[in-house]
Amino acid sequence: MVIENILYKKIIVDKPYNDYLYTLLEPIVTFINQQHKDKDIGQLANFKLIAKELQVGLKKLKYNDRATLLAKFYSDADLLRYYYELQTAEDQAFISLLTFEQVASYKQVKQIYQKELLYLVPETTSDLRLRANYQHLSAFLKFDSGVYMSYQIERLEDKITHRRTGFYFPSYIRLAYMAILPKHKRADRFVPIDIPADWKRYCFEAAIFKELPLIISSLQQRNIRKNQNGFLNIASLKTTQRRLGLVSFPNDPGYVKAFLLASFVNLSSHSQIQEVTPTVLKELFFHSTQITLSLLECLIFPYFGFRNFKQQYYCDKDAYLTFREVILKLPEKGWITLENIHLFMDCIHFDMNVYSAELINNLCPHYSGPNQLQFHNGLDIQKQKSIRRQTITSILLLAASLGFIELAYDPNQPELYAAGPKGETEGRFSACQMTALGAHLFLDKKQYTLPDTAVKTVYRLDETGQFLNVTGNFDLVAEKLRDWTTTISGQQLKLDTNKILHTCLHKSDLRNSIQRLKSALEIPMPDRWKEQLMQLVQNSDQVKTVGQVKVFKLSAFDQHLHKLISQDEVLREITIKGQNFTIIVEMHNALKFLNRMSSLGYLLDTPTNIPINNMQFDQLAKTTGELRDLFDTQF
Repeated sequence: MVIENILYKKIIVDKPYNDYLYTLLEPIVTFINQQHKDKDIGQLANFKLIAKELQVGLKKLKYNDRATLLAKFYSDADLLRYYYELQTAEDQAFISLLTFEQVASYKQVKQIYQKELLYLVPETTSDLRLRANYQHLSAFLKFDSGVYMSYQIERLEDKITHRRTGFYFPSYIRLAYMAILPKHKRADRFVPIDIPADWKRYCFEAAIFKELPLIISSLQQRNIRKNQNGFLNIASLKTTQRRLGLVSFPNDPGYVKAFLLASFVNLSSHSQIQEVTPTVLKELFFHSTQITLSLLECLIFPYFGFRNFKQQYYCDKDAYLTFREVILKLPEKGWITLENIHLFMDCIHFDMNVYSAELINNLCPHYSGPNQLQFHNGLDIQKQKSIRRQTITSILLLAASLGFIELAYDPNQPELYAAGPKGETEGRFSACQMTALGAHLFLDKKQYTLPDTAVKTVYRLDETGQFLNVTGNFDLVAEKLRDWTTTISGQQLKLDTNKILHTCLHKSDLRNSIQRLKSALEIPMPDRWKEQLMQLVQNSDQVKTVGQVKVFKLSAFDQHLHKLISQDEVLREITIKGQNFTIIVEMHNALKFLNRMSSLGYLLDTPTNIPINNMQFDQLAKTTGELRDLFDTQF
């Protein structure tokens, strides 16, 4: 009764149309009618109840009655098992496929039956129909709702592709069959395997103790940039990953590892990390209860279109938190294939997704290959399944980046790798296994030896007071101080004033740079450095910028004008003489200057962009005849 209630609630939540309930019940009615004389099955309570309810006729049953009958049938394991065993081998394979895969393409189902299931009906509103022998599959046949029919397409194969045709089991039917079917290989548990010797293995357990502080520093120094909406700049991630020399996945297009780590770092709680510990790494993985835009985007990095989606409500937080715990389900020893993980999570959480269906339908793959075509041509529910699997893959890639699991790649799986050096991939791997660090954190293994890279970083001044000597993670200190220092030996840094000046244009830039250096240094500023930096500030103080002035160029030919500027009581007080017949007037005196000049017969022209030294003046007319000729020329 409990299972029946659960199924009934799931049916009601799905809100199937009444006609759809009718279609789902039709094969059941046929089964009941054919088996009503069977004494064994006739003893099952639900068989009797369903048979009795159907006496009035399926068409006369109301919506809730149909839903109740459906729940009674699928919740009775004995009845459903009997029904399943009476099916043909092909129908059983079909049921098994959709039970464990949830959705299947038309091509997959056609391979089961080895025949064409559909035929083309030209010039009708229902242009694809199931053949008579396969009408019992009609309840599970799906066309993409967003793709309209095209009467211009004449070939059956093209029409099937255009309509994104496939088959799909509702969640309540999947649940029912999972309870009675023989377990699909690796669908109900993780099955450890031995990997071949030629598989390439990648473990980042030692690297993360060195790399995580570098990522945090890059975020602090804004070398990894964010736009105003909080999205990480991909170009800056590529530059950072290349410059820091991060050890990454073999199919990383050059930014994914930095993308994952930077998206999960919460600067407010991890900005002062100098020493990475296992506890810090565990907190980093599990702290993200507040899901950011950057985090949501990095989990589906092989797809673009996320930034264009305008709806606010597109994230299921509970689904994310559930998927994240996949790391807790891995065994201590043994390699688990990614396929095994996907099947296992599909069967348990097939109705969960971090992203809304509306968002998923707006995504497009970056990568190329068979899966890209399948995503484009698949049903909406197929896309949701692909994105669910991608989310789980990305969470595992982050776990690998943090050193919790080791990854293995089959060299004979070309789809794992990009077609070219700049190609994108889905980031998939072949298998993974728990590392010693992962077992220590998640399986309570007490003994754990930190790798040599997990050393505390300390730096101090040398005896001259000029250089910083670094012990520990030198790359971290060099990265944090890269805008102000130069490496002069393997573990030594020197203040570089030329580098500082190269990044500054104004005095305010210099002062801001010095403040940032103080924050990044994390020890008292050395006296010798104070002297050098203060000398730069004092040099800058020797030149002042005057903003509110106007500059006027005088003609070299007008001696009378020169005398006025020098001797007029008003002009003499408000003008500053410059070289090459220029004068400077402060803005608060500009109107006074213009009024006085106009009263003296000199009306000023509009400002020009001609450089001062290129300005040309005509010589003054010397006779009254020349003045008359100029007038006739200009007016």
